[in-house]
Amino acid sequence: MAWLEVRLRASEASKELIGADLFARGAQGLQEDHPGLHFPGDSGPLVEGGSWAVPPAANPGDEVDLTAWFEDPEDPEALLAGVQGRLTELGEAGRATIRPLEDQDWGAAWKATWTAQRMTDRFWVAPSWDEPPTLAEGELLLRLDPGMA
Repeated sequence: MAWLEVRLRASEASKELIGADLFARGAQGLQEDHPGLHFPGDSGPLVEGGSWAVPPAANPGDEVDLTAWFEDPEDPEALLAGVQGRLTELGEAGRATIRPLEDQDWGAAWKATWTAQRMTDRFWVAPSWDEPPTLAEGELLLRLDPGMA
């Protein structure tokens, strides 16, 4: 099975229309990334002082990177031309790019990115397939497997 990855940068205002267009063209999935988006808590605990608090994002921009995946498209060049045409219709200056992807065990690939995370100085969260570090006395571990969300 052959896969094709389509990447583009668009404005926040157009991302929903472009995403819908990608799915209408047969995309099997869509990823959204925000260049420069950074949560100050990424390098430390999200729970402080007994309450759950995600700090506001720093460096948010008005552009988003979209990545879509297509399973064995009949005509990759026509797909790229159609996506680029839609960007032009919406007044987007960005260019779409395509690249082939090797088929792989996608389940194993995403699991490799999920490892044990320290949430506070006493609390860890880890998926069932990962071994967290040896817990110190008083530390707690929650086994929690990520899902589709």
